Amino acid sequence: MPTKHIKRILYVFRVFMTGIYLMRTGEVEANILKLNEHFQLPYIDELVRQKVAGYEKDELAAGHGMDYYTREYLKLEEMLKDAADRSSLPKEPAGEARFNQLLIELRTRG
Repeated sequence: MPTKHIKRILYVFRVFMTGIYLMRTGEVEANILKLNEHFQLPYIDELVRQKVAGYEKDELAAGHGMDYYTREYLKLEEMLKDAADRSSLPKEPAGEARFNQLLIELRTRG
């Protein structure tokens, strides 16, 4: 993870958490606070508080350094791989032809 900025760390973690949650439940949830009700990651609430307080582009506050968040990143990456392996979601998307037809119809209505 090449950044020390709070906003970027939250963005990366939210993407991982959303993917893991989707693979486990079949539902898309992108709100990091709601996701954290499921994941219970102890640092998420504090990072969100710092972001909301206007420190989103600041470097990490005291408490945890980049080594800690890099380890957390690697844990989430493994969780995502595991969730994908165990997921009952289809490996390939379905309905691509119907989606393409819908796009064509919407564009030609112009």
